[in-house]
Amino acid sequence: MNVLICSDYVSTWDMGGATRVLIHQIDSLQEAGHQVMLISGCPAHQEDALPCTWKRFTYKSLSYLPGLWRALKRSKQEFQPDVVHIHQPLIGALASLCFPNTTKLYHFHSYWREEKLSHATSPLQRGASRLKGLLERWTLKRMDRFIALSSFSASRLKETVPQAEVEIIPGAVDLSHFRTPEDAPKSFALVSVRRLDPRTGVDLLIRSWANFKSNRPDLEAQLNIVGDGRQREELEALVKSLKLEGSVELKGRIPEEELSKTLGEAVAVVIPTRELEGFGLSVIEAFAVDRPVIATPVGALPEFSRHGSDVFHCVKGVDVNALEEGIDFIYRRWSNNGMQMGACRRVAQEHYGKAAVAHLLQSTYAKLP
Repeated sequence: MNVLICSDYVSTWDMGGATRVLIHQIDSLQEAGHQVMLISGCPAHQEDALPCTWKRFTYKSLSYLPGLWRALKRSKQEFQPDVVHIHQPLIGALASLCFPNTTKLYHFHSYWREEKLSHATSPLQRGASRLKGLLERWTLKRMDRFIALSSFSASRLKETVPQAEVEIIPGAVDLSHFRTPEDAPKSFALVSVRRLDPRTGVDLLIRSWANFKSNRPDLEAQLNIVGDGRQREELEALVKSLKLEGSVELKGRIPEEELSKTLGEAVAVVIPTRELEGFGLSVIEAFAVDRPVIATPVGALPEFSRHGSDVFHCVKGVDVNALEEGIDFIYRRWSNNGMQMGACRRVAQEHYGKAAVAHLLQSTYAKLP
């Protein structure tokens, strides 16, 4: 089967959850014997390749939309796809026009409109976000089948397409890359891997850490925040105002190969999301290095509670006090030697390993007309 994958944006330099899902999809389909081509936008400095033919165009440049359209038209003649697998709505709209009679499978991550509105600061930006929502709705109604990363995402999708045929396939983690450290952390340290954006709640986490530390001024403890984004300067100022320079580090973006080591140096991983969480790839990456997760009850995150409190602790609210309670919960377990080693890694192996998720994806493809 020839599979054409379409995405508004793919970056191996600044790799987010959507790109990780897409790359795993490419690997799984090729391992199953399918031919794969990718058409997408990318950052101007994108240099790395992917393990398939990749037609890429600089995101938001003058050549971006014309390039995507020409590439789609050429692929119709030269690649002749049996399935068009779409990851975002803008290129999805173009693909729906270019391939009216080809099976279109849409990988629903979250609503484009909601993501844009979450950081819109002017009437013009809010108006543009609503227009994007109209385009997104038009695109979704022209898809044939859907994949969602969680039950939560599937239910949100059906608000727009009630009759949607949806397969739930979670994100996957590479267990050969994310490994369990040989040594347990000797001091109390937490890590959060987040885009520095208001919706990810990093400011809530920093304030909750300040409260936690004020109650234990002599405790040797460290909070590391990995990631970058529009809120960085604001968060740096917050750390200084709370006098947390000695125990909070904004590490910025780190190389992909260092992520497993950074996660493993912590006692637990914190996901302080304020809004919009369609799955939570950082959760399963934490599981893979055998680290439990503290998270807010937002979006799909509470679904991880089914794996038990040894691996996932969902706090009671989206606020500073709730996150402080979560930090205190994991600190008491750690200080009383109550951490159950191996439990998180087993969850990753059984439910989120690449082989298990690839099987679900291949089963979905077997059902396509």
